[in-house]
Amino acid sequence: MDLEKTLKWIGAVVALGGLALGIANYLATARRDVETRNLEARKQYLTRQLDLYTDATRAGAKLATAKPGSPEYAKALSRFWELYWGELSMVENREVEAAMKQMGDCLNGRCAGCSSLERCSLDLAHACRRSLAESWGVPDWRY
Repeated sequence: MDLEKTLKWIGAVVALGGLALGIANYLATARRDVETRNLEARKQYLTRQLDLYTDATRAGAKLATAKPGSPEYAKALSRFWELYWGELSMVENREVEAAMKQMGDCLNGRCAGCSSLERCSLDLAHACRRSLAESWGVPDWRY
């Protein structure tokens, strides 16, 4: 009689353990699926941010080094203002926004936050690098 009761209890415990393991496995799989979907969505954002930051720093560097009035300067100036008033606003953080504003002010003859276009260009590139380090979770990029 005692052996029979013990076997029933063992069977019940094994059944409950299997049920608990199945639920835990289901929840882990569901969590991984959500994380995968979030990563895929974030990947598109991060890639776009990297591309636009690269465009902004490239335009800033050209403005700082090209001869005013040259076709290269005019093209960079146009791209800078396109980024300033549009696309970059979708992905920039406050530090990059401030660096873009500082460079825009300098382009408009009000170099208050930086001493020259060259300095503004460097400040913008450094702000973009720090923002990417934070966004991508790679602290080494900060320095």
